Amino acid sequence: MMLSDIIVLMSYDIKVGDHPATPEENPMSDVTPGRTPAYSIAEVVEVLDPAGAQRYAELTPSVVEKFGGRFVVLGASPTVAEGEAGVAVAVVEWPDMETLQAWYDSPEYAPAREIAATAMRRRLIFLPGIAPAA
Repeated sequence: MMLSDIIVLMSYDIKVGDHPATPEENPMSDVTPGRTPAYSIAEVVEVLDPAGAQRYAELTPSVVEKFGGRFVVLGASPTVAEGEAGVAVAVVEWPDMETLQAWYDSPEYAPAREIAATAMRRRLIFLPGIAPAA
């Protein structure tokens, strides 16, 4: 399986800029006023095991959704403005940092996390967002 096939498997029809800027404009968002959203950014640097990467792509979205995460970028090939970039990026918006950390540490995500450890080299970073205006 080619990397482009994996990216297609990971991708939905989500494009940067297609989502509303605030929770009030986006009824799909679990971010509520008074809670500071958080973001996880996963950058796949290299796919080591295409079958494992495909399995990870199949397991992860339902667990992300179960924990209130919402993909705002999924499996996109980055356009490099400066420096170097990996082959695919995913960005998930979470209700808050506590929810993001609960997802990452959860037994539900553990099987996908184990697969990711051997199927790909990636960067996974967590960032707090900006608190919504009251």
